[in-house]
Amino acid sequence: IVSIAMIAAFAQDPVWFIAIFALWIGICTGVGVKYRNFQSYGFILAGYTVCIVALPVINTPLDVFDIAISRFSEVFVGIMCATVISDIFFPSHLSDMLFDSETQRFNAILRALAGPNTLFGEDDKDDSNLSFFASAIGLDSVRINSSFESSMDNKEMLHHQHLNVEFMHLSTTFYSLKNFISIAKKRSSKETAPFVEDVYSRFVTILAKLKQDANKENLTEASRQLITLEEKISAEIIAKQSKLAQVTTPDVLEAFEVSSNLTVRLIRELRIYCSTYLSLIKIRSSEDTHKEFVSKLKFSTHTDSVFVLLAVLRGVGLLLLSFAFWIITAWPFATQTITMAVVGGLLFGTLPNPLGVTKSFIKGALVSLFIVGIWDFYIIPLFATDILTLALIISPILAFVSWLITMPKWGGFALGFVFMFLSQCSLDPYYKITPTNFMEGGLAAIIGLIFAGAAYVIADYFAVILAKQRVAKVLSDKLISLCSDKKALQRAALESTGRDLLQQFSTHGKLDISPKSPIFMWLISTLEIGSAIVNIKKEVTALTNSGKAMEIGTILQSIGVFFSTPSKDKLQKLLLNLGELRMTFADNSSMAMNYELRAVQNISTQMAIIRTTLSSADTIPIIKEI
Repeated sequence: IVSIAMIAAFAQDPVWFIAIFALWIGICTGVGVKYRNFQSYGFILAGYTVCIVALPVINTPLDVFDIAISRFSEVFVGIMCATVISDIFFPSHLSDMLFDSETQRFNAILRALAGPNTLFGEDDKDDSNLSFFASAIGLDSVRINSSFESSMDNKEMLHHQHLNVEFMHLSTTFYSLKNFISIAKKRSSKETAPFVEDVYSRFVTILAKLKQDANKENLTEASRQLITLEEKISAEIIAKQSKLAQVTTPDVLEAFEVSSNLTVRLIRELRIYCSTYLSLIKIRSSEDTHKEFVSKLKFSTHTDSVFVLLAVLRGVGLLLLSFAFWIITAWPFATQTITMAVVGGLLFGTLPNPLGVTKSFIKGALVSLFIVGIWDFYIIPLFATDILTLALIISPILAFVSWLITMPKWGGFALGFVFMFLSQCSLDPYYKITPTNFMEGGLAAIIGLIFAGAAYVIADYFAVILAKQRVAKVLSDKLISLCSDKKALQRAALESTGRDLLQQFSTHGKLDISPKSPIFMWLISTLEIGSAIVNIKKEVTALTNSGKAMEIGTILQSIGVFFSTPSKDKLQKLLLNLGELRMTFADNSSMAMNYELRAVQNISTQMAIIRTTLSSADTIPIIKEI
């Protein structure tokens, strides 16, 4: 529709035609980066389809309707053929793929957590299986796409949704605990590490059998043992804290309280994760399950407006550059340059490492040009006599490329190969192409891809400069909003937003998000402080002392003020106020009423978590030196 409207209105006016074209590409690029999954691809497809429909008929505008109908028919027939082949001959559903991926992730977590070095080791080789970012984001994308299949009911969908949230909670707690153990060692807390190691050894013993075979019987037994362990450890922590309070400093006691409570939280969250996974297995085998979920937990995303603007500028600039190339050279095949440049600018911009994908795509396209030349000038003229023989001749190439696409390492190469093969191959036994036209068409496509690669190089340069500052600002703004907002944000929303944020920045900003990187620690600290604030806001409603509630409100406002305008003096004052208020809550816990005792103790623990996190200034999302 857009192509027909553009040709009808501006075919005789190049300036307006290019301007409207650039506006449309800018809109499609920006929206494609902002949204996710099929919504993103829908706008990307809308962007480069205009090139395919409008550019070939720029000199014969009356043909645009026929080209548009042909394009629509081709896409529709292709989708229907792919659907029939997939459902009848190779029945494979996304719901099955989602369950298999969930099983692989569950087993990987068990293997990772069952190794003592995973938590206490200095390197991160053992915990790589936790797959902090890609696992949560990737499985949620599969879950959303699988919702279009009728084979998965709402109950199973809710279980997958909750499993993803529980995985995020579990992985955050794990990395937070690892960080706090390191802080405790720096504070010379000789009591913390041995206690946590003893608890973790008992935890690993429970996982030993489960990691061998996570069947229903073992999952049930492990859940029961984890409940017992959680109760025992909670009692041991109270007794240990009472002894330490008499012989050690407040900072050491605080480090012990934080690390020990996070250990209990890790045990509890794994138990919940195991319980939900067991319930999912029962649903898949049509058994009754004791676990029912009513509420949906939304996977929240975040797209930075600055990076959307960069993507729009890149897409529009790429289009204008390729149009300038066409105007200057007056080359008839330059329309293919524009098409390939726009395809590269739109399609690869939503993928991880777009510059790397573009390079692989060009390599695949170059190899494809050599192969398609053999097919066009030798194989097809010699053996193709009708549509059936043509299909038999082309099928081995497409089958090989389809297999190649299944391997992530060769995905970009295979995509470039098949794209060039289908665009340059004579898909008609009676169509003859001249060697000159073949070489010019291939060269035009390669030039367009080179333009796209150059655009990513320039965009990456500015993205790297801005990425770290933008991450710090967005994470700080999240904490400021949590402190000032009266509504209690769900922890799941905070977790998913943080992960999606860093995944986006690492894709477009070349950020290092390995577990040892400062950016990763910024996220962990933000999630831990944010989670503590959420818990405090929930527990404060149980307090009968309005004065204490006001003090908590004041300290939360102070946290927000610090992150809005950070300074060393504000940090020291905030740490002092947090310590004093926490000690007040700890001292008054024995005098609290029974129904508010748990709230008082939990608020004290959450303030200890915030204070311990803030005390390590290099792990909080602050760019300035403090």
